[in-house]
Amino acid sequence: RMASYNLPLPLSPFSTPNPSAYPSSSSSCPGAARSPSFIFRRCFVYLGFLFLSVIGVMLTPRSLRAATTVQTTGGVPGLTTKAYHQPRTHFSKIARENLLFGSERRLGNSIRRTEVHGKRKVSKMMDELKSLKREKSRQMGTGPSTESEIQWKGPLAVVKYPDPRLRAENQNISQFGQPLQELANEMFEVMYEDDGCGLAAPQVGVNYRLMVFNPTGDRKKPESQMVLANPTIVSLGEEEDWFREGCLSFPGIRGRVERPTKVRIQAQDVDGKDVDFELEGFTARVFQHEYDHLQGTLFHDRMPDTEIAEVHAKLVSLEDSFVRDNPSLSDAIRRVGPKPEVKKMFGLF
Repeated sequence: RMASYNLPLPLSPFSTPNPSAYPSSSSSCPGAARSPSFIFRRCFVYLGFLFLSVIGVMLTPRSLRAATTVQTTGGVPGLTTKAYHQPRTHFSKIARENLLFGSERRLGNSIRRTEVHGKRKVSKMMDELKSLKREKSRQMGTGPSTESEIQWKGPLAVVKYPDPRLRAENQNISQFGQPLQELANEMFEVMYEDDGCGLAAPQVGVNYRLMVFNPTGDRKKPESQMVLANPTIVSLGEEEDWFREGCLSFPGIRGRVERPTKVRIQAQDVDGKDVDFELEGFTARVFQHEYDHLQGTLFHDRMPDTEIAEVHAKLVSLEDSFVRDNPSLSDAIRRVGPKPEVKKMFGLF
């Protein structure tokens, strides 16, 4: 109404217009300008604009807010946003990149992700090719490249229970160097191919006191590999614990075995040098498991009757399968014996 009368607007909602500026014939305009409802409406309009401004700031992209804040504040320290404490030039550069090159940056990120994914695929493919190459070379036949007292012929493979070679006596190693290293490398290949973390020479049909192991079971961590010849146990820790073990010579069979958590050993490396150190935790358990193989002891020999009762059927199945394939060795194997009777409490446990 005031605009239709061509009258000046008040400077604020609380300012009172000059009554003489309004026509005397009309009393509605001066009365409306002075009424509290007019002031309340004007306050409501201003509050509405303020509310919309706040909503607009909240909905503005963060990159735009950062650029605007930097331009207006000049990167003044003390602002609530931690990033705004950085110098202005730093944030101006980030803001320009986000505002001007946002799509290119997103595209670049997707390309980088694709490149990483592609590198992983290529790496996996290369690992498979290397595995095939190793398998082909092993199938062609390997063995000591020089004259050696340890006679073996590749490709080696894990012998399964109840093969008599697992119970046979193992000889001490007296020749070290390249022939022993070649045998150890071949044993590592067999171990990794079968997803194991330890392997003793009797498990591949070579009855010598030699073991290899890698507690991580990862071919890509050769720094964790150990080769021990003629090992002996100096002392065992007092503390013992139980663990559900498996064995490459017992496919599909696992059982709880109690072993000391620490062991001190003496042995010789591939060059014949004497070594003396202490192992603990899982590494100590792996060593003791492989050491039992060198002693002609198998891991199910250490299982309690409750565990033997659970795996008895699988052990008998392996025995029967071996006899079918090797009938001439039926009298040379050592069988597990009858299934132990386990007493149950109240017929339930």
